[in-house]
Amino acid sequence: MLPKVTDSTDSKPRSLDKDRCRYTSAHGRRCLNPLRSAAAGFCIIHERFAEQRNDSEAQSVSTELLSGGPNLQNRNDVGRVTAQLFTMIAQRRIRQREGALLAYVASLLLQTMGAVVDPATLPVRVIWDIPMGPDHPTPENNNSKSPNEP
Repeated sequence: MLPKVTDSTDSKPRSLDKDRCRYTSAHGRRCLNPLRSAAAGFCIIHERFAEQRNDSEAQSVSTELLSGGPNLQNRNDVGRVTAQLFTMIAQRRIRQREGALLAYVASLLLQTMGAVVDPATLPVRVIWDIPMGPDHPTPENNNSKSPNEP
């Protein structure tokens, strides 16, 4: 009778890749633990690390977006935040869906703000209010006299 040969890879049942934790170490090895839930994508150990990292990243993004102050009082403030938002989406620091929501809110803020009027484009209206003597003709007196009368 021949001895039974076992394959070392078959000795431990492996879970499928889709059922494994998505965490990858710095060395490139993937975690072998099963998923805690399909929605989370991580095992119970790495899910806590992912939540802490997401909280700290969200805090830094929030701080950077509102660096000029939490109140967006004018169009320049909203424009600055929108430009920073565009940069963060391009750098993939903010997910596209979240960025779209924030951009929509920024557009609503812009719509509710009044139009910016540049003082240089306003027409200049000059009002002459110079006191005149009693013998000086006024516009009412000029219209009532005929041009031939002295």
